[in-house]
Amino acid sequence: MNLSLIGCGKLGYSILKVLLNSGTFAKEKLSVFQRSKERRALVEKEEEITVYSSDYTYLKDKEVILIAVKPQDFKELASSIWSYITNKQLIVSVMTGIKIATLRGSLPGAGGYVRLMPNLPLRIGCGMTPYFYDEELSTCHLQQLKSLLVPLGESLRLHNESLINVATAVSGSGPAFVSAFIRAFLTATVSGGFSEQEANKIVYHTLRGSVELWRSEAFGTSYSSTISDLIFQIKSKGGTTEAGFKVLEEGNFEKVLEKAILAAIQRAQELGEKGAFKGE
Repeated sequence: MNLSLIGCGKLGYSILKVLLNSGTFAKEKLSVFQRSKERRALVEKEEEITVYSSDYTYLKDKEVILIAVKPQDFKELASSIWSYITNKQLIVSVMTGIKIATLRGSLPGAGGYVRLMPNLPLRIGCGMTPYFYDEELSTCHLQQLKSLLVPLGESLRLHNESLINVATAVSGSGPAFVSAFIRAFLTATVSGGFSEQEANKIVYHTLRGSVELWRSEAFGTSYSSTISDLIFQIKSKGGTTEAGFKVLEEGNFEKVLEKAILAAIQRAQELGEKGAFKGE
């Protein structure tokens, strides 16, 4: 499959590396564009590919055009590339806040338009990528989309474009919230006497086992009742877990975390309504 990647910042470059490492995309079938001279030099050196600044004539023979520029730069980009778009091409955007209608209006005539919302764990093939398209895609474009999504990890088709904004907060911002929890867990473990190496191991496997247990027993059922049951199985009266839970309840831990996620969702919706994000 021939693909053009426009924008090789943090997210675009992460996607590029994953696609190259997957073996799905050959270097000779890729064309990569990046305005920053320093960034172009970095990508060319690291990946041993040619990165163009603005010679968009290379778009003509590409089947998929993946746009990963900053949302505020899209208007200028669209004015430069719209004449190279054909009805055989699939336009895929990872720009937050740029709706399908805007893509279609700015780059008319493409064969299909898709929005993706990848997250940071895609770097190791463990991403969660919600995606949306409002008009049915051809069999060919669906296969191309699948080829793009599979190397990134798991994916979920959304049937309401507004949920892209929710996904921005949940799966997009989620790794940061989880990382904050992990940091607190590690800090307490080291404070208790473990070395950092030991703490990393015990916390990692505790979290991994807990997530796998949740996945094994809670998926497909009511998450609330099942998770409560898992907690009940561990939290015995007068024990260590109950002592810790008293502190969590005093700090209203679950409600605070819920409010944090809802605040991120609200902000994502506000920024999405403006048509473009100015930063996460």
